[in-house]
Amino acid sequence: MVLLQFSVYFYAGVNKLLDGWVPWITGVALQNLAFDSSMHEFVRGTHVPYWLSLILCYVTLAQRLIVPFGLFFMRYRLLSVLILGAMHIGYAILMYVNLFPLVGIASLLLILPSRTPPLPRSVSQPHRKIKSVPPDRRTRFIQNTVVGFFSLYLLLESARLTIFNPKAWENKLMAVPARRMFADGGVSSGGKWRLLLETPQGEVDGTDLSLQPLPHIWRDRFTSMRSSLNF
Repeated sequence: MVLLQFSVYFYAGVNKLLDGWVPWITGVALQNLAFDSSMHEFVRGTHVPYWLSLILCYVTLAQRLIVPFGLFFMRYRLLSVLILGAMHIGYAILMYVNLFPLVGIASLLLILPSRTPPLPRSVSQPHRKIKSVPPDRRTRFIQNTVVGFFSLYLLLESARLTIFNPKAWENKLMAVPARRMFADGGVSSGGKWRLLLETPQGEVDGTDLSLQPLPHIWRDRFTSMRSSLNF
């Protein structure tokens, strides 16, 4: 779970550097995002001073590229969770991003260490020491190998999908949304969202298709969604 949380936040920062290097490094990304349609009306269009936007841009990059490393150390995990949780609360106050802040905070709570009080000892029965039998070396080696390969795959697969486009056969198995509203530094802020489908003939605008009601039967709905993603 810690590795999964690290991958989510760290590669969010990597995407910002890949898709929006100029806005985030020059400090104008927050000025652009102030005009994005996802902002609540009471803050949309607010003029953000350049010095404040510059500071917040680098704070955001630090939250993605530096703070997640603190999740691996128990001494800094609580501080990292508080920083990332405050970030999600800020998103919920300023932006309308549906359940994203709630899911983020709930996921962060999963990696906090539990603090269960010790069970009270029985007075009537004498205390008996229970000897725990550790697993043998072969079992531990298999467990560590499986966890190691899974961890390596998680990091490499996230890096591959961040740097390269998914393969054609992967698009037949899953939908790969590319939401660059934050990553590109708000260069397209002020416009409306569009659903672009990547096909062998090029990009196809499927925004109108997504707004049409789908059949109510789940099997027809799944077939329609699958065909719309593969045409």
